[in-house]
Amino acid sequence: MWNKLRARPPEPSRELAASLADLERLSARRPELKSPASALGRVLSAVFSLPPVLNAPYPAKSQDAEFLNTLWGMDEPVFLTLKPEFSEEDLRLRARRILKVLEPENPSAKPLSRAQIDWKAWAGSTLLGDPGGFEHHILSQDLDANLARSILRLTLLPVLSACTTALDALRPSAVRGSENCPCCGQPPLFAESRGLEGNRFLRCGLCAAEWPAPRLGCMRCGETSTRALNTLSVEGDEAGARLVRCETCGFGLKVLPTFARLSAPGLLVSELATVHLDFL
Repeated sequence: MWNKLRARPPEPSRELAASLADLERLSARRPELKSPASALGRVLSAVFSLPPVLNAPYPAKSQDAEFLNTLWGMDEPVFLTLKPEFSEEDLRLRARRILKVLEPENPSAKPLSRAQIDWKAWAGSTLLGDPGGFEHHILSQDLDANLARSILRLTLLPVLSACTTALDALRPSAVRGSENCPCCGQPPLFAESRGLEGNRFLRCGLCAAEWPAPRLGCMRCGETSTRALNTLSVEGDEAGARLVRCETCGFGLKVLPTFARLSAPGLLVSELATVHLDFL
């Protein structure tokens, strides 16, 4: 766990292979997603075929479980205090690999690939919750800021997921966390209703962290009344992914049934597979 991430082997190929196979099945089942699934498959292959790289071990041995638990107990995102030391070369390489596979179908990709962007500094400011200066710089160059934000997220996901896998192993189950990610502070991408028991785990779309959540009730306000919690699903797929919306505070969250923890590339596949719920 304490070895340098640069010394670790690449993410197990079975996880990437499984995600690509899931994309193929998704395309066959839902032809309207064939094109975005194909693009996502190329992106996954480009970014997850590289091993995660940091300039220092994460977390360091001196940052033991007791100190980490103190941060979690204060509801403090770990990355605000214990910042990963990104490799500028690694992040730039990942970003360019992603942009290269997108160039044939996205005219905004090539200008962004040629632009001088400090991906390491932008990544650091994003974890601190203050990316505005870099986004203004991108807009001032007449570049596609939305695409740039997506590239940054995809670039960071393999690296941060290696960090959060180590952190998740150190966090006791009693530390439930809040609505937002205990590692980076981002709101959850969706919740997994995992296994036969249906235990609920929130998942982060930026760093792939997981943290437990109550099976019943709103994560934001604690509402437990079934009258206030509306469940929306696609007709004919009531046992599949659904959107749970709290009428008390307006918080909505996608809930996906899973057999086991989704891998980092699996999160992206599931995000595409449930995109229709975003319009409910």
